[in-house]
Amino acid sequence: MGLGEYGFIDSDLQNLLVSQPPDEALPVIRERVREYLVEQIADSVDRGGTTIGLNLENLQIQHREIAARIHRILELRRDEIQSVSVGVSDGVADLQELYLTAYGYEILSALGMRLKSPEDELAQISEAISNLGFDLKIGNVPISAVEMSGELKKAIWWIVENRGKFWIEIKQS
Repeated sequence: MGLGEYGFIDSDLQNLLVSQPPDEALPVIRERVREYLVEQIADSVDRGGTTIGLNLENLQIQHREIAARIHRILELRRDEIQSVSVGVSDGVADLQELYLTAYGYEILSALGMRLKSPEDELAQISEAISNLGFDLKIGNVPISAVEMSGELKKAIWWIVENRGKFWIEIKQS
């Protein structure tokens, strides 16, 4: 629907989508969904939830509700990246929790990382996080830093693990 810049919304869109008349034009449905997404984003920010995948550069110009929350969004993202910890065990880095942060998702996606990575790749990740002005925390076990539903966590991890695969490969696994 061309709404990728709204990021991951920790909300069930099923009722909204099935309530649309079958003969409704796609642009009308897209606008209704867009309005709902903006409401959900504002609500998520207000309660300290996730802003993962949210394209601030574009959306703050398009929606005053998001522009009014820019400071809070940046604060939430800062708190996430400063609280999360990557777990390392037997030479393998567990990046799952880092993937659930807004900055972590952007960085790890840009680097093409999976949920687990060789420990020696942490230097590259650490440098990218350092370029944002933060330090990557590393410990024996991963530490979560984000409040989101289990369903959204699973969806994000599924997307990461299946990125670049053909549907036939996904269906067979």
